Amino acid sequence: MEIRFLYDTKDCIIAMPDDKTVVIQGLKDYIVVESDKTLLICKKEDEQQIRQFVADVMLQEGKAKKTVQNGVAE
Repeated sequence: MEIRFLYDTKDCIIAMPDDKTVVIQGLKDYIVVESDKTLLICKKEDEQQIRQFVADVMLQEGKAKKTVQNGVAE
């Protein structure tokens, strides 16, 4: 079960694995997502760049051949 401690944090999208305890302070309008070995933190207003961020990570990890749809590597 994911445990969250959010302090002065508003209008954020937070998706973390169930086995993580999350402590976030002072964020407003951010996306915080952990997938596999990668933690993504970006402004909601920049969400259109998430696909590029994911592609950059995959390229760095040598996984550029995987398909990226809706900002999530499949």
